[in-house]
Amino acid sequence: MLGGQVMKNFLVKPFLTLSFLGILALGLASGLASGMAAARADEVTRVYLFRGVLNIFSLGLDEIADKLEARNIQVTVLNHSSTSSARMEILAGGTARRPGTRPLVLVGHSLGANAVMRLANSLNEENIKVNLVITLDPTNGGPLSPNVRRYINYHFSDEKLSGFPGTPAAVRRRVRDINLREYETVSGEALGHFNMDSSEKLQQEIITGILRALR
Repeated sequence: MLGGQVMKNFLVKPFLTLSFLGILALGLASGLASGMAAARADEVTRVYLFRGVLNIFSLGLDEIADKLEARNIQVTVLNHSSTSSARMEILAGGTARRPGTRPLVLVGHSLGANAVMRLANSLNEENIKVNLVITLDPTNGGPLSPNVRRYINYHFSDEKLSGFPGTPAAVRRRVRDINLREYETVSGEALGHFNMDSSEKLQQEIITGILRALR
């Protein structure tokens, strides 16, 4: 009788151990699959940066991109002439851009600043929300679009290239217009239209604004 009980325990315990290990393995596999799915979701571009003319200037945007990617934020850097391809990419993931879902940020310098305003306006036609548009000394002003939650415009009041016009009253509360000639953050820096994006202080402020918008 005792021998039978010993044999029973001998058979049952390995079975329970194997069952436990099987359940554990399934749990780990499920967790891994969820993690991989989350990683794939994070591969969707959340920030688009647009350079100015000929990609000769605006290289500070590449430095901003590197700093954001170090924080595991997917960034795409494009020339100002590439808004059509960016628009197609954004629309292709349109369900992820609807209100209340994945944030979207557009940043541009010079002609790239003009481009992000046009791009945001074209996305309004598709009911795509943009959390933040940052413009660095655009050469024309607008259009400003109702689908953009917030605008931040950096400009130089004494340069002819600057062209951000008076903000319409209806959208003024969504626009922060910063004259860098009077801005304490970059006080003492010899900045102008062509090198403003290279300012480390300004880069850090832009990154901080982007991170807030992505929360």
